[in-house]
This record gives sequence, C-alpha cells and structure tokens, in this order.
Amino acid sequence: MKMATKSLRLCIAAFWKLAVPLFMPGEAAASTGSFCDLKEIHPKAVSMVTHGVDLRIFPNAQAIDAAFSGCQNVWLSNGFLLARASYRNGVVVSYVGIDPDGSRTVSCLYESRRLVAQAGDCPPFEAFPLNKSGQAR
Repeated sequence: MKMATKSLRLCIAAFWKLAVPLFMPGEAAASTGSFCDLKEIHPKAVSMVTHGVDLRIFPNAQAIDAAFSGCQNVWLSNGFLLARASYRNGVVVSYVGIDPDGSRTVSCLYESRRLVAQAGDCPPFEAFPLNKSGQAR
C-alpha cells in the first residue's frame, strides 16, 4: 500500500510540473466558460500514463489556444477529479489539485502570467497547459 501511495504522489508531483482549479477569486470569468462544471470523465478525454498512474485529461493541450476561456480537467481512471486549471483567453488564471485521499489540496492563483497566491506547492505559470510545456498558443 505504501508503494502505491508513493507512486501516486510521484505522479501528482510530476503532474503539477506539467501543469490544473476548482473555484478561486480571479477566475470568475474562466469558471463560467467551457468544461468548468464537468464532474465525470469526458468521453473525449485523452489518456495519459505517468509514473504508472492512468490519467484522463480534457480538453487536451492542443485545444487550449489564445481564444480558450474555460477549464482543463484531469481525472484518475476511476473518475476521481484530480485537478482543474482555469483559463481566460488562453492564459491560466487558477489551478486546484486534490490528493485522492483528501489529505492535501493545492490552490494557485495566477495574474499577469505569474503566481500571485498559493496554498501548497503550485506549478509555475510556464507549466500550463497540462501535458504540454509552455503557455497557450
């Protein structure tokens, strides 16, 4: 059990570096956009395995362009919503990630392309969108 927990924590740590918010101040415009109310894995979610953990990401990084306002969601294959990143005009404005056991939540707020508030270990602005280095096109 300890090995599975360690693998999952490594996966989450790697995932933070790739770059995902539930609802924070400053994200109001993005949270009313596309995909921010998803609770279940979207049928068109992309599968990704990292550190032995099977993830589903929707929308994929290629869909996050300069016109995108909304949320990118990441689930474990069992349907647990692991993380959500909110974007306004293709730029990340907030991120929330939750450990599956509920022991830790990471909350991050970004303004002017930099991290301005955080609770936990937040990924750098450059880590967004998820599953792609660099910022939105």
